[in-house]
Amino acid sequence: MTDDANQDLVARVTREVVRRIREDGSQRVFQGPTVAIACSLTTSADALRGLTTLADRGYGIAGVACGRGAPSALRDAARELTDRVACGDGDISPLPEGVGALVLPELGLADATKIALAMPDDIVPLWAWYALDGDLPVIASEGIGFVVPGGGPRERLATLRRSTCRQFGIEWTPADGLASAVAARVVSDDRSDTLHVPSGDRRPLVTEEMVDRLAAGTREIVLPDGAVLTPLAGDALRRRGVTVRRRG
Repeated sequence: MTDDANQDLVARVTREVVRRIREDGSQRVFQGPTVAIACSLTTSADALRGLTTLADRGYGIAGVACGRGAPSALRDAARELTDRVACGDGDISPLPEGVGALVLPELGLADATKIALAMPDDIVPLWAWYALDGDLPVIASEGIGFVVPGGGPRERLATLRRSTCRQFGIEWTPADGLASAVAARVVSDDRSDTLHVPSGDRRPLVTEEMVDRLAAGTREIVLPDGAVLTPLAGDALRRRGVTVRRRG
């Protein structure tokens, strides 16, 4: 078969696949903003499943990375979010292109140490450094190793790693606030000037700090029912000329 015939065959197959996807209502071509997720091997499957609220609020999951040796339960939870799952056991895949943010749920102290010391020898610190180097928002919650009862050298180490990661640009937030933090940094509406705050198990709290991290050009913020807007946050929004609307 000639090169021209090969190209014609590929073109016809591609058109057929696109046609079937468009005709199948169960398959949706995502056109909104996307995020990537990287999980330490100590990240719980429940923490990862908690990020399904991102998809509920219009975010696409461009890929999930699991650290080398991640348990099967974590890998299974990753596959529930997307079929684009990369693990550190094999070839370490690069950070997916075009993502708006990287989320690190329950980032373990071991991976935070690798990030702080610039030792990307596994997929989680590697994706973190790719994102930081690309000036992408990197949003993390604390995982195993950061809570050290009794203080002592281990607590001081955890404090140091937390501080260093913050200096590099990682934004720390409680585990149940990851989706809200993403919404504060990456717009989730077809209009680039509108931001939707996701709903969750708890009433979302919008603070002045979150407003300070809003993407440049944001003109409207949409809150779910029950969301709490602090007075300082309201003042900050008014100063920036951002209007507030509540979803029905």
